[in-house]
Amino acid sequence: MLDQSKIQNVQFEDGLHNLATGLGTARSKREHSFWTFGSLNDYQRYEASYQESWLARRICDVVADDVCKEWRAIKCKNADDIRIEEDRLGVVESFRQAIRWARLYGGAGIVMITDQDITRPLDVNRIGRGSLKRLLVLDRFYLGASDQVISDILDPDYLKPKFFIPAGAASARIHTSHVVKVTGEPLPLRWQMQTLGWGDSSLRQAMQPVEDYLASIGGVAESLQEFNVDIVKRDNLFTDLSTDRENAIIKRFTNFGLMKSIVHLAVLDGSEDYERKAVAYGGVPEVIDRLMHLVSGATNIPYTKLFGASAAGMDATGEGDERNYKDFLLSTKTARLDPALRFLDEVLVRSALGVFPADFNYEWPDDRKKARLEKAQAEKVQADTDQIYLDAGVVSVSQVQRRLQANETYSFDDDRIAELEEHENQMSADELYGNGEETDTANRIEKGSEGTGADGGADSVPKGSGQ
Repeated sequence: MLDQSKIQNVQFEDGLHNLATGLGTARSKREHSFWTFGSLNDYQRYEASYQESWLARRICDVVADDVCKEWRAIKCKNADDIRIEEDRLGVVESFRQAIRWARLYGGAGIVMITDQDITRPLDVNRIGRGSLKRLLVLDRFYLGASDQVISDILDPDYLKPKFFIPAGAASARIHTSHVVKVTGEPLPLRWQMQTLGWGDSSLRQAMQPVEDYLASIGGVAESLQEFNVDIVKRDNLFTDLSTDRENAIIKRFTNFGLMKSIVHLAVLDGSEDYERKAVAYGGVPEVIDRLMHLVSGATNIPYTKLFGASAAGMDATGEGDERNYKDFLLSTKTARLDPALRFLDEVLVRSALGVFPADFNYEWPDDRKKARLEKAQAEKVQADTDQIYLDAGVVSVSQVQRRLQANETYSFDDDRIAELEEHENQMSADELYGNGEETDTANRIEKGSEGTGADGGADSVPKGSGQ
């Protein structure tokens, strides 16, 4: 009978466990991995990398430049006056700087210098024409904060400081209503309490793959200094080193190195043997390329744009990466810029017009719609060209189908195209291209498709339709 006293109670946590292999137990190496919190306030590290590394600088600058490249289109009766006010104040450049510092530090503020006291709450109803004097961009670390934090959950600036104190100006307090906030990467609420409402640095999130890539490049560059290693074999070398001839041996090979460097001559004793070995770099380019893609993924910037390289792979155009990047830029505009712009517009529009019109609105240009329109226009021109060539007897239907398939415009059955080509080869020139009485393209397609079956086997379907 089973002795119940010898049975040990073993407590397991939820998940897959295997006592034999150690999976899910303390013997598993994976069970000892855990996440730790990084520092969100190490701005000196961010600044050093931004100053010294071209890659860190591009991570912060490229997105800021691209977001502001296609600026908003204002939709209201007096839109031109508002655009003139934007140009006067340099709104686009201010937001470009704010986004750059938000990606570097995790946030930036645009201080609105008006004719009102910056230490008191801003009253937008008192803003008149020309009241907005200029815009001052400060990063979140330079724009220090007071100890007073807004705790009202109904306030739009909840968890943000009530006053900002710029570095070096302890006596100058700026009320939060005078500051347009541009935040960095989103953070959980508990961490927003520590950052006083600011976000995370985009560069900090990508720092590890960036450092891995730069370290690999530096390691390869360092190894190039010793690409060739000279090896000299000498009989009884260790015996001679154990005697008082050590200095003589060192001097001998020092002179050997000098002669090889200066006069390119290697002089050896009869008992010595010389050979040169080169460092092998097999597989290193592939590893570096993988690291470059990791950096691209961590920064949401396409590989081709971040590193200035062309798309890799057969028939690779990079259109997919470019489309994803434009989606990212559009989401950045709507999620990060829109709240800041709406806040600024309450002052900017009144400074331009004296009032805030009821019909004021704006929209961001959608590059995807523009690209689709340009592609449709190009395909229309090509289709007209194909029609002309078909009517003139320059090309056949199968040739047009081959081109459409190669361009991935439509998907065709290769066997059916081959049957059509064989049938066209058996037709006379008059039958294939028309004899003066039959020049209609549709009729020639129907004649050329007779041998392909009544089920329309040569018919095409749009690419991606599931055929």
